[in-house]
Amino acid sequence: MPLKKYIRCISTLALSLLLPWNIILCCGPTLSNDEERFLLFNSAIDGNYGIKEFTYSNELFDVSEAEKQPDFKRNCKEWKKYTSDKASEKDIFEIQYKTPPTLFLNAYKLNNWQNFKGNTFIQWLVLKENHAALDYLALAKQAEAVDILNADPWDTTVERKKQDVLALANLHNKRIATAPVYLQQRYAFQAIKLWFYVGTDDTPTMQKLQQVFVNYLEGRKTIVAAWANIYFAMVQKDPTKKTLYLLKAFDESDEKKQFAFLRIDNKDLSTLAAVTKNTYANSLVQTMFAMKTNGRALENIKKVAKFNPDSKFLPALVGREINKLESWLSTPKMLGFYDYYLEERGPYETKTQRQLLEKKDAEYLSQFVEFLTNLNKAHPRPPLQLALVHIYNMQQNYAAASRLLSMLPVYSNKQYQTQKLIEQVIVTAHIEDIDKQAVKEKLATNMNQLLQLNPPFKKRLNKKIYDRWQDEDAERSDDVSELLLILSRAYKIRGDLVTSGLLYTKANIITNAYDGWSENNEVGYSHIAWYDRFAKPATIDGLLVLKHKIKKTAFEKLLSPSQWAKDDMYNDLKGTILFRDQQYDQALEVFKSMDRNFWRDNYEYSHYLPITPITYTGLVPNTTNKKMGYPIASKLLITQDVVTIIKNITNSTDTEIRAAAYFNLGNAQFNTSYHGKAWIMFSYGKSSNEPISYNEFPNFLWGFYNFSPNDLKYRDNYYLCKSASDNYAKGFALSANKELKAKCLLGLLTCRRFSNFIRKEKSSSMKRNSTPLYLEQLKNYQNTYSFKQAAVHCPDIKEYLGKLK
Repeated sequence: MPLKKYIRCISTLALSLLLPWNIILCCGPTLSNDEERFLLFNSAIDGNYGIKEFTYSNELFDVSEAEKQPDFKRNCKEWKKYTSDKASEKDIFEIQYKTPPTLFLNAYKLNNWQNFKGNTFIQWLVLKENHAALDYLALAKQAEAVDILNADPWDTTVERKKQDVLALANLHNKRIATAPVYLQQRYAFQAIKLWFYVGTDDTPTMQKLQQVFVNYLEGRKTIVAAWANIYFAMVQKDPTKKTLYLLKAFDESDEKKQFAFLRIDNKDLSTLAAVTKNTYANSLVQTMFAMKTNGRALENIKKVAKFNPDSKFLPALVGREINKLESWLSTPKMLGFYDYYLEERGPYETKTQRQLLEKKDAEYLSQFVEFLTNLNKAHPRPPLQLALVHIYNMQQNYAAASRLLSMLPVYSNKQYQTQKLIEQVIVTAHIEDIDKQAVKEKLATNMNQLLQLNPPFKKRLNKKIYDRWQDEDAERSDDVSELLLILSRAYKIRGDLVTSGLLYTKANIITNAYDGWSENNEVGYSHIAWYDRFAKPATIDGLLVLKHKIKKTAFEKLLSPSQWAKDDMYNDLKGTILFRDQQYDQALEVFKSMDRNFWRDNYEYSHYLPITPITYTGLVPNTTNKKMGYPIASKLLITQDVVTIIKNITNSTDTEIRAAAYFNLGNAQFNTSYHGKAWIMFSYGKSSNEPISYNEFPNFLWGFYNFSPNDLKYRDNYYLCKSASDNYAKGFALSANKELKAKCLLGLLTCRRFSNFIRKEKSSSMKRNSTPLYLEQLKNYQNTYSFKQAAVHCPDIKEYLGKLK
């Protein structure tokens, strides 16, 4: 996995050299861990956050610091009970985990506790009757300061330090006999920990370690007994016994889970499973097998349920398996990304192999539904019931999900109620009439309840304040975003593009499509990215009506972005869509309604809207128009020119005027194609990889500008210059003027050169056409002034003509 991450990072860097203007200007978007995955089931729904690192996640391959807080809090609770509740957990935590050893030991030596005024734990410790606890804590602080585990090999004082540590361990051991029972376990733990630090050979020290563990810690229910399992396990010579105690450490402690997990070998697990008759041990063995399996682990989970149906790990294992199925089935469907853990199930290379794999995953989902249904009948509990609802939804068995949901209560447990609300939204979106106002308000109610239960959800939807790189629990905080994406898809199927687009934009989630990045102002591509792909001109009208509606319903408030774009940002898109569709008159009316300086002052338009006329390509001679520039960057002025040209074609009876107009229209359409200087009239970004993104980088469309699905819809005109070529051909056919005919043929040649490059280099699906006969005629115009001028810009034009056959 680290290799895959490295490759993706290098790919991002390499592609950045080829990205469009709206990425080149800064670092392009990148994915943090798990952002390419669509997960809506909380695998830690039962609150067992100690196994967070072992969920089906990239985090498993990038192990961070072990979860310590649960163990720390458990230790503080044990101390609180020992003080007969005289000390608060907060104060105990302050002394145990926030007070440096030197500060505590100085106060202890001087019997001066002024720096700890008001701390109830210190107040209890300094009482005469509690001095045994104070003395223990002083020794424990000394043990905390021990630092020989990662000693410098050149440090000549290490052996002396080890002798000091050994003396400290022996002192702890000596005090066990006279200490109260509660403190005996803690002295014993400190002793075996320090003995372990000194070394793990067959000396009497290691024998004492094992003896103290058996006499004072084994089988006890305290946190120090749970921690001690690690040290006892690591001095065992028998790998089976070592594995058993590592499993016990994993079971009984959160802080030691990571250490144990990394040191348990599958071979030793198999050996232990073969020799033990203990159901508790067998349950832990199968739990560990399941956690170490990134492929299908249902058979191991079945065995866990058989050995211990009440296992505290069972909900997490079920949730982990659901997350796998979501990665394998839901993620490609909803986000467009394919799972990165495929090597555990067998890599695929072709679309057919992938489809076969998806079919097998769907069958596996059915098997999992059967298992979970039977388990809930025999041993129902909320996390497993909610898991069953979720996989019903994954199966698209929304009726079964709805029936089970109706039987579940309103939970006081936050995790349970959050998951229930998630499932209710999914069911509503698929079995109710979401066009009805009552259903819309029901959706809004459930979504708002989710936002109230989980403040990070609300923050996640606000592009102004959300920073995903500072979100430590990004996968969980995007649940509302993923629900909004589900709703967006549902409304798109219904044909409600206004609602669908707003839901998508509000979701603020990365899919395998280019959405730009979060904008913190009123102008920016991310505001219109979805609409650029799917909207019609009427969609933009509806969008603006909703934007300016004064009294919005709860559902409309849910749709509304944290910041709307300027009206002219939306109008620019409307005009651009009309321009693409060659509805130039209507596009002109939209652009006329906008601020004349919009393209000069906003976004990146002025960098890619030319000052030279739209009828001058710089490749085909057109000297009469070369000096007639635009006073300002403007889609309006360019569209006015195009409309004027079309009027000349429509209204003129003069054949040469019409022929010249066709030539100029061809120039304008070339200039507003992928290859022209005014491509931003047609598109909002440009990438050299753009036409081949589906073929070459199917899982990286989000990483650079991608014109999908418009790359297919407008392929002929935008990439292959079909309209431009058609109009050059019409001008050639109409004109009797040798210079104009040469210009038209040169225009055709220019279109052919660029479109052939696209066909040859960019997409195997774009087949080369046979050479049109009229290009052969260009040889007859080699002595024209226009041809000679063109040769200045393209010296290899004669060589190209020679290769036409």
